[in-house]
Amino acid sequence: MMITQLLQIKLQPDYPLLLGQATWYYDIPVNAFGAFLGIAGAWCLYYHQIKKKRNDKLTYASSLLKSIIDTSKKQSENCKDLSDKIKKTPTELHLLPFIASHNLKRLANKVDQEAFYHAFLSKYKRKPSSYNTFNGLYACIDFIDQQIDELKSSNEKEFRSITERKKQYAECFELGLQKAALMLNNPNLQTQSKLLDFVDSTIKTFFQNRTDTGDITYTQNTFVIPIRDELIKNYDNVPECMEIILLLKNATNHYSGIERQSNAFSNDLVEFNKTIMQEANKLEDITKKLMEDFNPKPFR
Repeated sequence: MMITQLLQIKLQPDYPLLLGQATWYYDIPVNAFGAFLGIAGAWCLYYHQIKKKRNDKLTYASSLLKSIIDTSKKQSENCKDLSDKIKKTPTELHLLPFIASHNLKRLANKVDQEAFYHAFLSKYKRKPSSYNTFNGLYACIDFIDQQIDELKSSNEKEFRSITERKKQYAECFELGLQKAALMLNNPNLQTQSKLLDFVDSTIKTFFQNRTDTGDITYTQNTFVIPIRDELIKNYDNVPECMEIILLLKNATNHYSGIERQSNAFSNDLVEFNKTIMQEANKLEDITKKLMEDFNPKPFR
């Protein structure tokens, strides 16, 4: 080969090599930008999912809170209604309606409070007012929960106690009635015509006008008091009468005890009404912003 030809080959530029080098330098920013977009997209998706979960937690919590406020107010009103009924008829058995809802216990004990806490602070920023709002929110929840538990316990205790006292009253009355009826055929009392006529007419009036066997007020006013007072006034020296007097006095003591206990519980119900209503209103005020932001639907 000629020397000139060899020199020409040597002096020709290495175009493929230079082109490959240029492509490599251009690929660096393109790849870096693509990686950045991938990371940014993944982060945005992650942030969106986290935000959605937090909003879902706040929406769920606000629904529970709305239900708790509504049911607490209704339970408070039930306390006032029952108190009024007891004052009118303290010797009757009255049932306190309880609202069938587990949302109070659910928010107080079962909802992930830490997750709710972080979701709340993420929404309303980590500042003193937000911390105070959240702490105040759960302070209301805990207090209402404690008050409802105490109300249930007190109601159950009073119901059992008054039921037992009415049973004791009925035992004294029924035994007194039996002994009074036996007096009518007692040979030793046949000379006491005035006494026997009074007892006989009182017993007849009692049975003729009685419409409710559980109405101890009727029993007290129609039989116990008239027989007791008549025997104490005119026949307290008659042996057969003395036992009846003692039984009817015991019945009267049970009756008075039922009245006192019922009236005391009526006053307790008024206090429950006030405290539960006040706390429900306080909780409603504390959660006003949360309710506005998440507009909860009624949660059942």
